[in-house]
Amino acid sequence: MAIPYLPFLLVWSYGKALLFSISSMFSQNIIAIPCILAIAVSGKKLYNSITKDKRKENIKLEVCRHTIFSLCMLIGLGIASCVEAYISSNLMVAIIQYL
Repeated sequence: MAIPYLPFLLVWSYGKALLFSISSMFSQNIIAIPCILAIAVSGKKLYNSITKDKRKENIKLEVCRHTIFSLCMLIGLGIASCVEAYISSNLMVAIIQYL
């Protein structure tokens, strides 16, 4: 008799699992992944500018730009870690109580 209700129960349990995983992982990764990608693109841009232009003044300027940008992205990663430590854990507790 429980066979017709089995797909509904599976979808409901997967929906709960999906909601829990989104609440635990999505919030900090929405900040961290773009920061990491931006640092990688900035590093590639720095490499290309160093290999293309050999003048020391331009290299110093590009290194300073990359350093300042990397520090800004480091602040973004710090915010993402704070979101993971404080907001995400509280959100998971609230989701568990909801489910």
